[in-house]
Amino acid sequence: MKKTSRRDFGKLIAGAAAALPLTSISARTLPEKAIQSHQDTPPDLVLEQGSLIIDIKDSALADQQELPSVSDGYQWKFPQTGTGNIYMLGVKIVSGDGDLLFYADRDHREKSESLEVLTLLLHMEGLLSDSNRKEVIVSTSQNFVTFKVPSGRKLKKNHQNHVPIPDPGSKGTVRFRYLDENGNAGNFNLKSIAVAAGPHGQHKLITRIPMDHLDTGAKGTKVMVWFRPF
Repeated sequence: MKKTSRRDFGKLIAGAAAALPLTSISARTLPEKAIQSHQDTPPDLVLEQGSLIIDIKDSALADQQELPSVSDGYQWKFPQTGTGNIYMLGVKIVSGDGDLLFYADRDHREKSESLEVLTLLLHMEGLLSDSNRKEVIVSTSQNFVTFKVPSGRKLKKNHQNHVPIPDPGSKGTVRFRYLDENGNAGNFNLKSIAVAAGPHGQHKLITRIPMDHLDTGAKGTKVMVWFRPF
């Protein structure tokens, strides 16, 4: 498959984003001054390329070895005043080289505009053409951030034999990793990142970013997410 240059790749992302009526979506071609909004605060969630690093801004998780589990994965109760539903306020994807690949800003919307649920699909294993590819699916439900994971996969703090995974330097942030049921990272690696509108199963794809299109910029690619109560 022919690889796409970073400049053309940014244009492709912008075109995909423009095709869907989602408030204030842009790509790496936007001027920096256009993306100063909620980003004066650290992201609530960071997903980093590799065997998948998951950093959550919630010190209440510090003593938990695994994210709180539910029947089809995990959920994190977003810390907030009150119990209202939450939504993804902003999504920013940056390559390991520092290129802005995708940006969704929902800070500035009209009161009459409805907010679609946003869903992130992180393809971890298998071929892109494989209909049974294994993905970590991140979205929101009520006042929770949800993480659907394939069977036999875990989001845990420690490797096998309870060897700790170093926490990131950011104060109040807790790190989890994508591991197998025995606590091994194995050869798992992030293959692509997709952003979609709508709940999983009913979602409409906005863009999918294959890591092999980024060449050396794939390593260290990050998805930064901000949440806000309705």
